[in-house]
Amino acid sequence: SAAAAVAGARPAGSRRARAAGADAPPVDAELVTREWDGRQARVVARLNTPATLGTVLPERALEPSPRARAAAGTTALPAKPAYVPPRPARARPAPQRLSYTQLTDYGRCGYRFYLNRVLGLPDVTPPPPEVEPEVVTAGIDPRTRGSIVHKALEDLDFDAPKAPDDDVIRALADDEGVTLTESELTDIKAFVQAFADSPLCERLTHAGNVTREAWFAFALEPDGSGPLVRGFIDVHAREVDGTHLVIDYKTDHVPPDTTAADYIARNYETQRLVYALAALRAGAPAVEVAYCLLETPDEPVTTLYTAQDAPDLADALATLAHGVLTHHYEVTQTPHRELCGSCPGRHALCSHPQSVTLRPPPAPWPGAPARHTSPTGAGTA
Repeated sequence: SAAAAVAGARPAGSRRARAAGADAPPVDAELVTREWDGRQARVVARLNTPATLGTVLPERALEPSPRARAAAGTTALPAKPAYVPPRPARARPAPQRLSYTQLTDYGRCGYRFYLNRVLGLPDVTPPPPEVEPEVVTAGIDPRTRGSIVHKALEDLDFDAPKAPDDDVIRALADDEGVTLTESELTDIKAFVQAFADSPLCERLTHAGNVTREAWFAFALEPDGSGPLVRGFIDVHAREVDGTHLVIDYKTDHVPPDTTAADYIARNYETQRLVYALAALRAGAPAVEVAYCLLETPDEPVTTLYTAQDAPDLADALATLAHGVLTHHYEVTQTPHRELCGSCPGRHALCSHPQSVTLRPPPAPWPGAPARHTSPTGAGTA
């Protein structure tokens, strides 16, 4: 490398020589003339060699430059991290309202209850049904049929009970978006007339304060605390002795290998407990919950509860509602096609494989309990 000084300035070599020391050997210099910005300039050039190190090029020029020191304010972590205590967890509020439908849905599968009712995920399209040819039935869906029957029974005159005319039945079917065949029309009228001729309908003619589609709501806890349990009853009446009579129509078909009482206990026990406690909380000294299976209307399934049964009924409902109230959503231990087919978690979220969730149901599955969409006559969610 070479060090240079523009003419007119003091030669750089003399400064470097003095900086290096008075005893430094003389350095050969050459005066060169060059063009600079349109003018002539004289440059003194000195060649740096190992022998001239320290004279032309200072030795300190070979030393590495020190790293720049950080500014006063930095974001460096402290030697001992500061401890920030966690914020106390806020408990999720318990549901303020419960219905028979909610309790029933939760009892079937807590995880599907969570996906549908908490996250709001819609149902998916179920896979094609896998049924034996001999059980394939054509015609109106049983749930739609049950809805039409319930609507027709809402207007039944209990003092002069009679099935409505064909035009009325067809109008109810139009509201459901279906067109009835003659045989379906006959079946629906037969269901309505079956209750009209039943002993339960006869009891209503002698009862007082008869209310159709009776709405109810009561606090789960005896002191009025806890969530409200609410729903509808097909017919509520008060008999002469003060006993409350609760009637629920069912168009369900009871399988031949079970009794009507066992079928109701297996599929509608939660509903029965809710109906009974609703009447007792309303001040009834006793309540008789009667299920009229319209295929066998002369053999209603009835259960009598007294005021002394209210604490046990409340405890049973609290046990059923515990998972809903504590937000514990456990997947069902008995998955099957009718329960899991339309579940939004079946494809990827459920812990059960599809080989299990799509297996045949272990027992007849009851109709959906929503008002006007099922043959069960259960309360709305």
